[in-house]
Amino acid sequence: MDHHALSRLLLRIAGVVVIVATLTSVPKSIVTLVVAAGQDANASPLITAIIASLVPLMIGMALVWLPGTVANRLVDSTPTGNSQVDVAASLQAVALSVIGFYFFASSLFDAVFWVARIELYSAVMESSEAFAGAPAVMPDDFAGMVATGVQALAGVLLLLGSKGVGRLLVKARGHA
Repeated sequence: MDHHALSRLLLRIAGVVVIVATLTSVPKSIVTLVVAAGQDANASPLITAIIASLVPLMIGMALVWLPGTVANRLVDSTPTGNSQVDVAASLQAVALSVIGFYFFASSLFDAVFWVARIELYSAVMESSEAFAGAPAVMPDDFAGMVATGVQALAGVLLLLGSKGVGRLLVKARGHA
């Protein structure tokens, strides 16, 4: 199995992981958002939950059915008689990109959830004077939003800088 075939396999596996993670979190998100909305006739929370589910689901399906397109962008296809070290570095770059992609895709899902949650929280706070002294954002929610942002940033950095991160890991291990 050459490194392109292995790269495509890794991308397909990542796509399956993204799809499974999305499908297992859909019920929780929809129930949380719809129940929090109460008896309002507003369909906004349901639409938000559906959109939040469709984005990573489509990305995962693209990885499963179109891994060659992504692999061709990540792996150099010029035949140069690569050594084992070059092939390992190339596969490590693909693996780091896949991890970065997963981080970024799941942070998109979380970001849509946080937007919907803050929207609902604001609507509840505005609906009653009993909540007049409540903070604009709860501390746990703020921490969750920051964690989502950090996860998105880490995902983008791994996705775009996988070769540099791979070289940094090699230096940290003391191999080069």
